[in-house]
Amino acid sequence: MDVLAAEKADGPVEIDCMVTDDSTIHALNRKYRGVDRPTDVLSFALDEGGPGDTVFPRPAGAKAKMGILVVSYPTAQAQAANNRISVEEELRLLLVHGVLHILGYDHSGRSDTARMRRRERELLGSPGRIGRR
Repeated sequence: MDVLAAEKADGPVEIDCMVTDDSTIHALNRKYRGVDRPTDVLSFALDEGGPGDTVFPRPAGAKAKMGILVVSYPTAQAQAANNRISVEEELRLLLVHGVLHILGYDHSGRSDTARMRRRERELLGSPGRIGRR
């Protein structure tokens, strides 16, 4: 599953990932999205505007498209159990989902949601287990 190659990401891409707890992701979700609850994954494309015109600046001299993923392990565990899949499968889904966001995918409308879910299924090869977002 090489999302970057499959998406033909132009130029180098650097993505940092942090796996954390619900408390930390809750605080980040509240601060950067204005949503006062934990979530499963957050994606931040650097140079992207956030709430209140917050901008996550690309470091000076950076030549790569850059982003940050934050994943809640407890939420991933709960979702995996609820969906009767392994936590590894759930983490793969969350990582693919987050990378797609960094590459410009969104799920703000029905057609965007359908496009993103379809691409997740294609990349993961598991048509029955995606779509609960």
